[in-house]
Amino acid sequence: MKKGIIKLGVLSLLFVVSLFIISKLYNRGNADLTTTMKEASYPIAYFEFKEQPINFLHGYANEMEANYMRDSLTIMGEDRVLPLVIKDFGSQLKGLSFEVRSLDTKRLVESTKVNDYKLEQGVLRADLPLKNLLENGQDYILILNLEMKENTIHYYTRIRQETEEELNEISSLLTFVQEFHGWTLEDGHEDKITTYLETNAKSDNSSLHYVDIHSSCEQVTFGNLEIQELDKPRVSIKEYNPVYGIFTISYTVTTPGADGDTEYYNVEEFYRVKKTSERVVLLNFQRNMEEIFIGDNHIINNGEIQLGIGDKDIEFKGNEKGSVVCFEKEGELWSYKQESNELIKVFGFRSGEGIDERENWQQHEIQIINVDENGSIDFLVCGYMNRGTHEGKVGIAVYHYDTVTNTVEEEVFIPSTKSYQVLKEEVGELLYVNEDNKLFLILDGVFYTIDLNTREMKVIAENLKTGCYAASQNGQMIGWLTDNEINSSQELKVLNLNNLSEYLISISGKEYLRPLGFVGTDIVYGIAKEEDITKDITGKTVFPMYSVNIMNQKKEVVKEYKQAGCYVVSAQIEDNNIKLKRVSKGESISGFTKIGDDQIVSNSEASEDKVKLQSTVSDLKKKEIQIAMANEIEENQPKIVISKEVLLNEERTIELSNNGTKASNYLVYAKGKVVLKTNLVNEAIPYAQDQIGVVVGDRQQYIWERGNLLVRTQLEGLSLNQTHTVNESLGVCLTLMCQKKGRQIDAQKLLGEGGTVLSILKENINADVLSLSGCTLDEVLYFVSKGNPVLAMTDKEHAVLIVGYDELNISILDPVKGNTYKVGRNDSRTMFEGTGNVFVSYIN
Repeated sequence: MKKGIIKLGVLSLLFVVSLFIISKLYNRGNADLTTTMKEASYPIAYFEFKEQPINFLHGYANEMEANYMRDSLTIMGEDRVLPLVIKDFGSQLKGLSFEVRSLDTKRLVESTKVNDYKLEQGVLRADLPLKNLLENGQDYILILNLEMKENTIHYYTRIRQETEEELNEISSLLTFVQEFHGWTLEDGHEDKITTYLETNAKSDNSSLHYVDIHSSCEQVTFGNLEIQELDKPRVSIKEYNPVYGIFTISYTVTTPGADGDTEYYNVEEFYRVKKTSERVVLLNFQRNMEEIFIGDNHIINNGEIQLGIGDKDIEFKGNEKGSVVCFEKEGELWSYKQESNELIKVFGFRSGEGIDERENWQQHEIQIINVDENGSIDFLVCGYMNRGTHEGKVGIAVYHYDTVTNTVEEEVFIPSTKSYQVLKEEVGELLYVNEDNKLFLILDGVFYTIDLNTREMKVIAENLKTGCYAASQNGQMIGWLTDNEINSSQELKVLNLNNLSEYLISISGKEYLRPLGFVGTDIVYGIAKEEDITKDITGKTVFPMYSVNIMNQKKEVVKEYKQAGCYVVSAQIEDNNIKLKRVSKGESISGFTKIGDDQIVSNSEASEDKVKLQSTVSDLKKKEIQIAMANEIEENQPKIVISKEVLLNEERTIELSNNGTKASNYLVYAKGKVVLKTNLVNEAIPYAQDQIGVVVGDRQQYIWERGNLLVRTQLEGLSLNQTHTVNESLGVCLTLMCQKKGRQIDAQKLLGEGGTVLSILKENINADVLSLSGCTLDEVLYFVSKGNPVLAMTDKEHAVLIVGYDELNISILDPVKGNTYKVGRNDSRTMFEGTGNVFVSYIN
């Protein structure tokens, strides 16, 4: 009897355990309650400029930080009427209103309810009447508010009032851009196109994914592809100034595939153009073309997965055996399981029934976190949610795909009030989910962890400054200075986010540490001596590291780089290679001179991916991207599987605390996108120069614009009536800079009392004071063009002001000589480069 009871108990226990395991395996969330993603429902708005549709706007569910919503610039005339069109797609509109605010959003210019509009066949038309409160040539933020049956939807654009002359100029540029676009799609316009191209032999004409003004005419006209536009091109004005205008055109095209299928492509064109008295000049042209991956278009060829035309740097990850691969293509997540020959569409906003312009808006990115051996996937989506539960919201959504139940379950959603373009720059440094289902991320300088099972949030570290921390490429490792002082910290904490093991690297005496990055799980850090650390008059610090070390998780230094007389100032890590930028002690203001780069090759074993990304070339489509599995795919076309969405019975949204760093930030916009966010203006300007972009500040004020400067200028109101000593030159220059802004000060006295160049200027002038050390002479002439002198150093003590320029010369006001004189441009570059390009200026 006793044995029978024991057997019964054991069987009961096994039954309960089995039920638990089956429940966990088949029902991670509520997998028995599944659905498909809700269809897109938000209207699309756009404006008309001289009857041409421009600036297509997508709606937001929440009120956003409007000063970061600068995707488009809508121009109107002095009648202050904006023709608005809204495609409502069957939604129930109850009311329409708008606000006009200053760029920093702090000043409300007007708030108006619109009662006069027409709604016919799903299209609303209204002429927005703006009040006579706008200044010509000044940018403002326009916020459209659409009151719907269940919520209010918000739309954002910059607006500007211009004169009739400027309107005609913009119209000419817009007409040219649309004509050039049309020429590339039609036969017989090759001669016209060629007159605007700057084709050269160095241009890469092997791929249709990217073409530019230097490409061949054949590339610009899509080679041998039979292109058909699927929809009308969407034109957007990004920037306009007296020198040039920047426009983009987005559209979708189709081509017949090799097997009779229809192939779809998203295309975006970028134009920078200017108007002369004779014609429109094409300054820059770039085009990106991405094939939309459609699983049933004969995607298996020669044993590989064919992804078609597109960027070679796609997000992909395989399991350890190389039998499962997960990849992102044009905003969608797919997975291929070789053993079952299944191709799964894991996640995507496009429904698969045609191309809906709301679903196809590419303002999000997908990051693959983990792929297990069976094919289950952890991934996140960062950006604008085109449809579904969070339609119209911006944020970070973490998901788990269960390969057994073929379901996608949301683990957590973290909303943001910033645009996708800004958000992606803020979260790009660290996003990681470990094996215990804990999410780690850094946002606004705050290091968070969120338990995805309990939705409990904790702050690990706050106010992390740029340069005080570094993360590994896969996000598993992070190291940060516990003192959070970039130039004077002696303790570096290293944390493995997967198993939460940690260790400290400490140093004593008058030496300091700086994290540089990771090679695999090994941290790379540098050591500098206090006596070698220098700072120039602008506050720019040189942190010369006499030693660079690589340390493993056992706290063993596996490699040390140290060379007599050489110092490392920065490191760039790619795989196992560490490129070192070096200096040696010299006569420049910083005390150091650049010398040749060097590199370290780490001995750490790099894990070799079983799944590889490669390319192939065809006569029709030229270079195409493909994925090669560990073993060649022998099957024919795979079975297409569409995942289901798990219905949730609980709210999984977490609002992060808004206590991040409040340091000034600079955004670099290029081709209508944010390409860099930094708190160093002298890092932002060179990047904008390289990317053909602009730099804006926290208030969305222009800090710097490539190419928007006068051909020649000479500042007035700055003069000297006597000579001064070299030691007095800096004080004289600061006094004159303040006088230019209407402030009378004795800068020499303030310097003697311990004031610095930046503190004196910031306390005495109403402008954004900028440390421009490291920028080139040509870059800082922008500030002279805007009417502001530039302080420059010709040696360690001798300060001068740059007060003008023309095509050949630079005008220099020199307190030592007591006058203003001209120096040739090349000689000026050589002089300032010899002292390290030390500059300070301001922008109104």
